[in-house]
Parts: sequence; C-alpha cells; structure tokens
Amino acid sequence: ALRAAEGVRPRHLVAVVREVSGSAPDQRLYRLLADNTTDVVLVYDAKWVLVWASPSTRRTLGHEPSDLIGSPRTVLHPDDVQAARDLFTKALAENATGLRNRARVRRADGTYLWMDISIVIVWSDTGQVQYAITSLRDVHNEVVAEENLRTSLARFQVLVENSLDVVYQVDERGRLTW
Repeated sequence: ALRAAEGVRPRHLVAVVREVSGSAPDQRLYRLLADNTTDVVLVYDAKWVLVWASPSTRRTLGHEPSDLIGSPRTVLHPDDVQAARDLFTKALAENATGLRNRARVRRADGTYLWMDISIVIVWSDTGQVQYAITSLRDVHNEVVAEENLRTSLARFQVLVENSLDVVYQVDERGRLTW
C-alpha cells in the first residue's frame, strides 16, 4: 500500500515498471528462433487441442499456423494414427516426459512428408498433463532414400539367388573379397 507521510499530501507519483515475463533481448532471441527454425513446433493443451504453432508450419507444411490453432484434428496420415495413439497412451500410462515417433504428416496441398516427431509432455505437480510440446523434423528425403536402398538390395538379392552365373568381387590387388 502506498501511504504519504502524516500531514504531507503527495503531488506526484513516480513508478518504475519492469517486465517480469522475460527481458527484451530474451524475447528477441525467442522470436528469432521461432521465426527461423526449420522444425515445426506445435503446443497442445491437456485436451490435445492445438494452442500454438510455430511460423515454420507455413514453410514446411504449407499450413497457416492460425488455421491450425484451436483444432483437435490430426495431421497424421490415417495409417499412422493408431500407432501414434498407442505410443502416446503408453507414454501417459508410464508418466513419461517424452517420446519419439516417425510418421507421415499431411501438408496443406494434401501430400505427406515423413517427419521425426519428438513430444515433450509437461506434467503438473498433481500428475495431470498440462501441455504436450511437439517438434516435427522433415526427414522425408532420408526415408525415401532408405526405401530406395531397401528396394535395390532386394532386387540385387533376387538376382544373386537366381543367377546361374558365377559372380565374384576382387579388390584392387586382385584378391577375392566376395
């Protein structure tokens, strides 16, 4: 409470106001990070409703962040939804603080990207989920390359198993290596 000395009537009030939610440099650094990260960051509330989406949602997925906020809908490929639910249910049952998954995520144009998904679950002191912070990293090209390699190796295996020719490999000195 503000009180004047007895018999003195205040004529002016001088106040010093200080931001307590973070310093201006901290806010600038946060904004710099949020605006320039290539990972998509999504924050969900306890009811799994999206409450915040990073600006990278626009660049990576083609969705306006504001279009997704407030939505409980999933952007996962329908074939990946059940596995993601099972993983999340298990994490909740174990009071886990985090989990990882790889799934296909729908872009605004209807195509899908393979993404590595990391989820940090924020628990209250009473053991209730408060938030889930989700980070999605585009790994589509890596997944496609891995699939192409598996396909190529499978074809090569069929060729080797069904060939009547003798196939061998030698090193630079002419030694048999395979």
